Amino acid sequence: MSVFDDHPLFFYTSETGHHASRLNKRYAMLIEPHRSLIQGKSVLDIASHDGRWSFAALKAGAAHVIGIEARPHLVAAAEQTFRTYEINRDTYKFMTGDFFEQIKSLPKDSIDTVLCFGFMYHTLRHGELFIEIRRLGAKTIIFDTSIFPLPDPVPRPTWEVNWPEQYRAVVLIGVEDALIEGSGIRLPWAAGEEALYGIPSAEAVMVMARYFGYQITMLDWSPVVASDPRGIEDYAAGWRGSFVATL
Repeated sequence: MSVFDDHPLFFYTSETGHHASRLNKRYAMLIEPHRSLIQGKSVLDIASHDGRWSFAALKAGAAHVIGIEARPHLVAAAEQTFRTYEINRDTYKFMTGDFFEQIKSLPKDSIDTVLCFGFMYHTLRHGELFIEIRRLGAKTIIFDTSIFPLPDPVPRPTWEVNWPEQYRAVVLIGVEDALIEGSGIRLPWAAGEEALYGIPSAEAVMVMARYFGYQITMLDWSPVVASDPRGIEDYAAGWRGSFVATL
């Protein structure tokens, strides 16, 4: 059983990705096999939403978790759920606001492991993301993100024949409704109520991680998809992927 089956409030505290089939399969792929990277560690949960993955990290043995979430109602939901399940208040902290503002208050070399689930494709500030993660001293990053699937082979300009990986390392730029709970947040001076996003290809995630010194591996979702694709249709279609990066 997943930690969420034992703590079913998380099936109701958000409108985004809250169904049991999805949460349980993501837990089985993202948390359970990586307990050794979480146990006894100081964990940062980026875009912590309703606290689901902060909670899972604590149940997997994390010493302390900090969650950063832009939407106050989701932080309030996380706080309430943690109180209901009587989680020790000394083991977690939730911060409300834009990640790139809130992260500045965390001291250097204070984090061991980062959970970056559902955030990387809601921002274009990927370089800043990695810079802050490195400043915090994180040795491990577990990514779960929408990815931009590319055709194979990727068309290349006729003047370049030597950069196969770089031509697959691309970011799809677009805008989304910032008022939707599962979207990114509106940036200052934006013309409308939209968030600017950048969906990286799998190769782009890897290129960025390696640039900042991490060894990175993409997780294989195919056995889970083959067994039961319900709730994880985006993984099955190649539009979402998971990665583990370590120094």
